[in-house]
Amino acid sequence: VDASESLVLGENTYELTLVFKHNASLPMPSDPPFQCAPPAGGPPPEGWIAPDGDSYMNPRKIEHFMSEEVAKYTGFHTASIDFNPCGHPPLTMFATPHYDVHFYTVPDAIRATWECTLRAPSPACDGEPGKQTTASGLAMFETLPLDGVGVMRDMPVGFVADMTAGIPRQGLHNFAMDSGLTVASWTEPVLIMGSYGGEVAFFEPMIPAGYFLVPEPKSYEEAVVYNSQTVKHLPSKYTVEHDGSGTLTVKAFGVTKIPTTTAEFVENEDEKEDEFYPVVASVAAILGVTFIVAAALLAYRRMGVPANKPASSKDVTATATV
Repeated sequence: VDASESLVLGENTYELTLVFKHNASLPMPSDPPFQCAPPAGGPPPEGWIAPDGDSYMNPRKIEHFMSEEVAKYTGFHTASIDFNPCGHPPLTMFATPHYDVHFYTVPDAIRATWECTLRAPSPACDGEPGKQTTASGLAMFETLPLDGVGVMRDMPVGFVADMTAGIPRQGLHNFAMDSGLTVASWTEPVLIMGSYGGEVAFFEPMIPAGYFLVPEPKSYEEAVVYNSQTVKHLPSKYTVEHDGSGTLTVKAFGVTKIPTTTAEFVENEDEKEDEFYPVVASVAAILGVTFIVAAALLAYRRMGVPANKPASSKDVTATATV
C-alpha cells in the first residue's frame, strides 16, 4: 500500500490529507470461523496460513512517516495504515476485514518503548490488576484524567477505555462501546482513539471492507466533540472518501498546534523585502541626480560665476557646453 500526504494551512487551521489505495493482493479469509480462530495447539493446520506466509489473524502494517511540517502544525508524526484480514476484538463489533488508520501523536522512537506483559496467546497487554510490573506496562493502563463530571478529558463524548485493548507500541484503545454497532451493521468508518500514560496517543478512523470493496464512490464525514478538551489541535472533524476503485482519502481538520501567523510573518517579511528593493533603487536614483547637479554647480562656479548670481543666457550656454 502506497500512501501520500498533503497539508493545507489556513489562519491557525489545518487540513491534513492522507491518500492510499487498497492492495488487492492483501489476504482475505475465505473461511473466517476457521482461519480467524487460533489453532488448538501444535502446528497450524493447512489453510490457516495466508498466501503471504503469515496468519490471517495478524494485521499487515504499513507505516507512513509524516513530514516535519505536518508534525509541527498537526501534532501527528506517523500514520500507520493497518489492514486486518480477520478484524479484531471486540469480536461482536469489529470481527471483519478492515483498515485501522492510526495517526500517532508520539514519535516512533518513544512508542517503541511501550512494552508490557502480554495476555497470552493474545497480542494485547494483560489488564488484570497486578499483571503489569514495569513502568511502561503500568503506563499502558493509565487512562486520561477525569474532568469535573467524571469523564475522561480530551476524549470524544461517550468514549470509554477498553481495558482489554492495550496494544504494545500503540496504546490503550478508547471508543463508544455502547453504540450498538455490530459486525453486520458496520458499513461506515468508525472513530477510535488511543491513550498512554494519561495522554492522547492516537486518532484512528477504522474503515470496513464493505466501504471500499465496492465499485461506487462513497463519502463519510463526522464532527468530533471532546470532553473538557485541553489538547486543542486534535481534529474537530474527519472525512473518508472512496473513489469507487479502491483509493481512500482520509482527511483531518483542526486548529494548528502552533499559530500559522508565525509562517505568515516569514512570508510577509519576504514580501517586505521585495518591496524594499525598489525603494532603495529609487532613493539611489535620486541621490545620483543630486550628485550630478552638485557636480555641475561646482563646475559652474569654477568658471567664475558666483553661486548667488543668476546665470545669463551666455552663462547657461557655457554651462551646457561643459
